[in-house]
Amino acid sequence: MEAIAAGFWGFLVSLLTAMAFVSLASIPLQIAMIVIGAKYKDDCPVEEMIPIYLIVAGAASLFANCCTCGVKYNQQENDGQTVNPLQALVQFFLFAWFICGNVWIYTNYEPNYTDPSSLGYCHKTLYLFAFWATNSAYILHGFVLVCFCCLGTCTAAAGVAQVV
Repeated sequence: MEAIAAGFWGFLVSLLTAMAFVSLASIPLQIAMIVIGAKYKDDCPVEEMIPIYLIVAGAASLFANCCTCGVKYNQQENDGQTVNPLQALVQFFLFAWFICGNVWIYTNYEPNYTDPSSLGYCHKTLYLFAFWATNSAYILHGFVLVCFCCLGTCTAAAGVAQVV
């Protein structure tokens, strides 16, 4: 039983380390989202919310990273809570905003990149950045899920092997 508990704690430490690494590694992307959204704010008549999506998603993600990585609690202030309500609210907002961004980006797939006077126009850099930033979120979450499943399987197998 001790081997399973040790394997679980090793798995948990690995998971938390990976989450911290991903949070820190995503900061340049979040800053780029804000910059590109602001730079091309008025350059996407096909869907005016795409640059707003980038700005808000980048800023809210930076805020969420600050909450996750920078907030320290005293035991007296924690009162046994394991989930910070502010972090939960920000994460829920980011999830809902991500879904909205998916709708705005994917329903206007392949806008007109050449005629700025067209209503179907969107600046190529803006649109493709938003498109691939959204796609990269799916790729990253898929990769983390596969790693999580593999690590969990290996941890469980090692725990069972030590028990037998």
